[in-house]
Amino acid sequence: MSHQPSRPISRPIWRALPTAFALLVIATASQAATAQNAFEAQTARYRCTVLSDSESCPASAPEPSVRLQDRLDPGPLAQHLIHLGASKEAAIEQASAGGEQPTRRLLRITLNSLTSEERYKKAAGTADPSAETVETLYSAAVTDEEPPRRAGMQAGARLSR
Repeated sequence: MSHQPSRPISRPIWRALPTAFALLVIATASQAATAQNAFEAQTARYRCTVLSDSESCPASAPEPSVRLQDRLDPGPLAQHLIHLGASKEAAIEQASAGGEQPTRRLLRITLNSLTSEERYKKAAGTADPSAETVETLYSAAVTDEEPPRRAGMQAGARLSR
């Protein structure tokens, strides 16, 4: 009996090609699907923002057209100290020691109706600040007896317009 050397089992390269081709097709298809989803999301955002197509907008709470804001405005010396790098609270405190009092304002901020171009700019973050109308409803100097507060109005403050 003659002994033949054993040969390792080898697959010709052409037998492995269908598997490699199938993997390549799957990878290409998944990339195309991802790109298509990204394109559809961008198109929907454009339709929602610029064309005001409410069906294309994601479900979210609508932005109120009127809001109130309680603001503590520093005086000139405190603004200068803020410009030099002090925090707003520290600048107001230091300016108050020198006799300057901040002003508390209650503002009504109304969003104006926007054109398609203005809505696009707002979504892109380049909106013109004139898209809002700001009215001062209440303005009063903060007195020494009452420290400045972040929220709410101060009792007994004088009204001025």
